[in-house]
Amino acid sequence: MTFSELILALQAAGIDPTSYAIGKDGDLSETYVIKRQPVRLADNLPLIDMWITYYAERGIPSGLRSFRTEDEACRFFLGWLMGDPTVQQSQDDARCLAKLGGSDPDAKLPPRRRFF
Repeated sequence: MTFSELILALQAAGIDPTSYAIGKDGDLSETYVIKRQPVRLADNLPLIDMWITYYAERGIPSGLRSFRTEDEACRFFLGWLMGDPTVQQSQDDARCLAKLGGSDPDAKLPPRRRFF
């Protein structure tokens, strides 16, 4: 599975697009994150690509996991989000998205509040 396939799977599963970030850096809060991270295992070795997942809470990563392949990371990430009922897109969000022009993943919805 690639990032592109992951996005399609998350949309099909009805996961709220404001609850995750794919391949993004920056000020992320209350967001599940998956991205590629170049890593050097030793000073004399070249950089290799790793894929990491974590949950950013107030900008601080927690639950960090690393994977050797994009496929492994994407499959874990999909299962992780599908196991969290707080990220399921509500009917109100779905109606709002439809009013904004359909299932455009780049449409901006109001941030969703979660209480733990």
